[in-house]
Amino acid sequence: MPEKSEEGTRERILAAAIDIIEKKGIEAATARAISAEAKVNLAAINYHYRTKDALMAAAMAASWKNALEDLQGFLNVQPWDPKARILEIATYLRIGALRYPTVTRLHFLGALDGGLADASLSSSRAGSYFWEFVAECELRVAAALGIDPGWELRVRTEALFAAMVCPAVAPGVISAPSTGKSEEECVALLMEDYFEAIQRPA
Repeated sequence: MPEKSEEGTRERILAAAIDIIEKKGIEAATARAISAEAKVNLAAINYHYRTKDALMAAAMAASWKNALEDLQGFLNVQPWDPKARILEIATYLRIGALRYPTVTRLHFLGALDGGLADASLSSSRAGSYFWEFVAECELRVAAALGIDPGWELRVRTEALFAAMVCPAVAPGVISAPSTGKSEEECVALLMEDYFEAIQRPA
């Protein structure tokens, strides 16, 4: 029983750290603020993580692990319908990037608001895994639609996925939806263009 309780405490601390990093910035993620948010005493944070740096690294690793599990889940769905799966993935990435822009930026760039870099906060292999995942999606789409998994498909697939995380990684580069339009409608428009382009006869 104590082991489960300790695991629950660790998870609450990590969730509180991620929440504070996202809402208030990394500077606000002090041990005291996190202990208050997680409703644990300060000693629990010191016991589980020893230092703030260790806690920040663990929080980022936990959020990245959750994202990886979600992304892998999209690949594991059978049957693998390309339009349905890519729409789900694209929506997940776009909404996630908008909901957690600071954490997303940290994962990909190790960059805080204002562009201040801190490579120690970026997830190891975050960017490379993301592009490996995109390449896997490209191959799945090609196989399902019976098209060549060549340069054109790769470029278009990479562009689609980059557009999904762009609101967090490079704020202001891609326009927000017009008044009365949702993020889901924005994703659907890009998806329509993507599938029309990749299925167009050469």
